[in-house]
Amino acid sequence: EISLGLVGSEMCIRDRIEVESQCDPTLLVNTPNTTWHFDDDGGGSLQPELNITSGPNLNGRLDVWVGTYNGNSCQATLELETWYN
Repeated sequence: EISLGLVGSEMCIRDRIEVESQCDPTLLVNTPNTTWHFDDDGGGSLQPELNITSGPNLNGRLDVWVGTYNGNSCQATLELETWYN
């Protein structure tokens, strides 16, 4: 689990969270307003990607879990991008 403290998100229109890996990763996110989001292959080529909208709901603690579809371990890169327009 990775926890991030987000501030100033009321000005953004969406956050994109994605994982890049050589295996088949999965992505689970719990937003500060306690909404759960899950993705497996939304980014294409077995890579998960979530686009979470509504900036004010993203102010606070964002919890992120990265796993794998088959339970194997592998290296992964987590990327978070904020879009303001």
